Amino acid sequence: MFVVRKALIDDLPVMLEIYAHARQFMKEQGNESQWGLPSPGKKLWPSEEALKANIVAGTQYVLESENDVAATFCYTRGHDPLYDTIYDGAWPDNNDYGVLHMMASSGAVRGVGQSVFAWTLEQCPTLRIDTHPNNKPMRTLLEKSGFAYCGKVDMYSVQNDDVTRVCYIKKA
Repeated sequence: MFVVRKALIDDLPVMLEIYAHARQFMKEQGNESQWGLPSPGKKLWPSEEALKANIVAGTQYVLESENDVAATFCYTRGHDPLYDTIYDGAWPDNNDYGVLHMMASSGAVRGVGQSVFAWTLEQCPTLRIDTHPNNKPMRTLLEKSGFAYCGKVDMYSVQNDDVTRVCYIKKA
C-alpha cells in the first residue's frame, strides 16, 4: 500500500538520495545527461534549492511504502509555461491539466510509477509529463500506462545544454 503526501524539509536528505540513485540508474541506461551527474561546469537537476522551493510551495510530494519514502515527484495543476511552445506535435487541448515533473524512485519497491500516475490522475483527470528522449525506461512506462506522445519542448530554464524533452498526455 502506497501513501502520497506533501514533502517536508525533513524529507530532503532521502529525496536527495533518491535523485542520486535515479541519476546513476539513468546513466546505466544510457541517459546520463537528463539530470546531470556531478562534474565541473554542470549542475545537477533537480537542485537542492529547487527541491526546497517546491517543498515551500507545496508542490513536492513523496510516496511512502511501509513508512519509508520510496519515490518523490513534483505535481502542479494548471498552466505550466514550460509547455507553451511545443513542436513536432501539439497538445490536444489546453483545458485544465495536472503536470508531473521530476519523478524518481528509490528502486526499492516496484509499482511506484503506476501509483504516482494513479494518484496524479485522481487530482486532475488530464496529466501532462515530459522526459528526456533517451530515457527509455520512462518512455516505455508511459506508453505501457496509456500516455500518448504529443511532441517536444525545450527546457532551457532548468537544464544544462541537453534541453529537449518529449511530452506525453493521459486522460483518466
